Amino acid sequence: MPMSHRRKMITRALRRKFKAMTTTTAAVDLDVREEIQDDYDSLFSVCSDDDLKAILRFLLDEVSELRTLTRHLLAESPRFEQLITDTRDSFNFQWGDIKEGTALLSDPKFVKNASNQVEEYTGLSRDWFKGKRVLDAGCGNGRWSATFCALGAEVTSFDISDHGVAETREACSGGSVNVLKHNVLEPLPFNDTFDLVWSYGVLHHTGDTWTGFQNLLPAVAGNGYFFLMLYGEPRAWVPGEFRELNLYQRMRWALRGRSSMEKKELLEKILEPQLVHGFFDAVSPPINDCYSRSEVTGWLRRAGFQDIRETLDNRNIHIIGQKDV
Repeated sequence: MPMSHRRKMITRALRRKFKAMTTTTAAVDLDVREEIQDDYDSLFSVCSDDDLKAILRFLLDEVSELRTLTRHLLAESPRFEQLITDTRDSFNFQWGDIKEGTALLSDPKFVKNASNQVEEYTGLSRDWFKGKRVLDAGCGNGRWSATFCALGAEVTSFDISDHGVAETREACSGGSVNVLKHNVLEPLPFNDTFDLVWSYGVLHHTGDTWTGFQNLLPAVAGNGYFFLMLYGEPRAWVPGEFRELNLYQRMRWALRGRSSMEKKELLEKILEPQLVHGFFDAVSPPINDCYSRSEVTGWLRRAGFQDIRETLDNRNIHIIGQKDV
């Protein structure tokens, strides 16, 4: 069944449901509320701690599945396009106007440790990169492109942001790099293949992660690697991850409707200077999709990748797979 037809069927069903709810009498509504309350009172009176954990697990799984379905529906919606545009504008502002901060090229600690991080994230030694072809898909301001150049790789980088492209060219001016402007939601403008396709913190901001993923697949050479960093859903056994995402969401609501400059200025008032970029990155873009590990692993498995593994114990998913020949 076509996606658009499915969406219409879901919409009609929801309308019928809400119409039925809103046409009941006040007395019936009261009876319904009391019945629901009784159900929940009965539920919690007989539940053990293990039961409640099972209920929570079920609800978290349901939310995850609903988010997956919703993302596919939204990707077809013309009205969703405005959020996609606002997200792109936020990043273009970020790369042009917030150039300093933790984990950027202005951070000596990051520059010193970037090669070690690449080794940790990919599981590949730094010697492996010498002479290898690397695609930095969604390069931002070029911090990883510069790292790959320093490791001796031949780098192709692209980003949809004008400021990002300009910053990457400047950051990699001394290395073997080709930087171009491109939207990952469009097919790649070249037929080249690469030993490593690297996409760090990009696809979950596009509004259509699945399409971006599909567009990058042809660029992975036989026996080549595909590395992804995507925002992950909070893990049930790490309560602090729920608190972290709750904070980000509250900050997004507080900043909603403000210009990028206004967001930056407000963050500068409450944060240390080196933290402004990181928090702006986390809370300014309207689109910040989080994914389950099983979903992302499934994408790679269905695409023919082997030796799929997570390389970091973190809420965010750091995952790599090797393409079968």
